[in-house]
Amino acid sequence: MKKSEENIKSLLRIGAKIILSTEDFRYSELEDFVRLSANKETELTLVVGDSLNTDEVKKLVSVGKEFLRLDLSRD
Repeated sequence: MKKSEENIKSLLRIGAKIILSTEDFRYSELEDFVRLSANKETELTLVVGDSLNTDEVKKLVSVGKEFLRLDLSRD
């Protein structure tokens, strides 16, 4: 399956719990994913890489609340 924005959104809409790398998407796409998962009350995990700065990560946490998990364990 191609990791396109539309494919990810369609999975989130049906309640899939997904783990995504922040390196694969632009910030705006990640924010859309986080917002959609929070609206669907479905957990989304982001593996945070160097493509995001601290303020962007904080904004995503603010949007996702308890439905967003951050994985900081990977280099």
